[in-house]
Amino acid sequence: MLNRWTVRHDGRPAIYSFWLLLVSASVGGVLAAAFGQPLLSREVWLFGSIIGLCYAGCLKLMLFCLQHGPSGPVVAVNNMGLVWPVTAAFLFPDPRLPSFLTVLGVLSVCAALILLGVARKSARNATPGNSAGTGSRARSLGPAMFLLWVVAGLSMMFQAIAAKRLPNSPLALVSVMSFVACAAVLPMCVRTSRPRVRPNEVVPGIITGMVQVITAFAILVGTARLGAQIVFPFVIATPIIIMLMVGHFAYKDRLGRLAWAGCLLGALGLVLLVLTGT
Repeated sequence: MLNRWTVRHDGRPAIYSFWLLLVSASVGGVLAAAFGQPLLSREVWLFGSIIGLCYAGCLKLMLFCLQHGPSGPVVAVNNMGLVWPVTAAFLFPDPRLPSFLTVLGVLSVCAALILLGVARKSARNATPGNSAGTGSRARSLGPAMFLLWVVAGLSMMFQAIAAKRLPNSPLALVSVMSFVACAAVLPMCVRTSRPRVRPNEVVPGIITGMVQVITAFAILVGTARLGAQIVFPFVIATPIIIMLMVGHFAYKDRLGRLAWAGCLLGALGLVLLVLTGT
């Protein structure tokens, strides 16, 4: 929510992300030290560095794609990275076949994300002033969007693997991966025109950074205990469905058939995953 508010108020995503990551690294580091988690562990730095670099790569690719194409498909491609950690969950540490309900639940969530991405694109194309060249621009972004899917998937997959390998170091992982991502994002901020401090970037970044410590900690702990095949679909799909429902019932935003189908299919998939978890 705050990132949308920042962009709508002329905020620069790179600088907003820098403050977010700086706060997340600092708060995560303080909490990790307070709870005795190993901030200098080689494994923590190995996984944290990979995840942090993937995060920075995702940010750069998303900004590039959003500048040249519709936001709906770009966000959907990024979210579809959940296929990677879900697949890794059945390969690491002990290879096994997923249950039918798990496969059906994950496929339902993925189909829902695709429908919601298409619905968002369709709604935007239906507004006056949009040119008919949007589809050709999106097709020309194919390689960049594929790379975005790969980098996003790698980021999520290594989060899932790190959660399993380092179940007692979630705060240390949050701190290190945020620190590495912050360092990787810094050159993007320096290249930004007039990189002065703006309250509409700093304040939302600080607030979101503190929230991200909690959410990243919950993802890592939840993945270690429940598995990536349950946690990642929930983390990605649930906020989208909730935001659409709040927008429809509280702010009277109109949802088209594709959006309703995506919400219902996503909710069905999440229910199936709950059943597999129980």
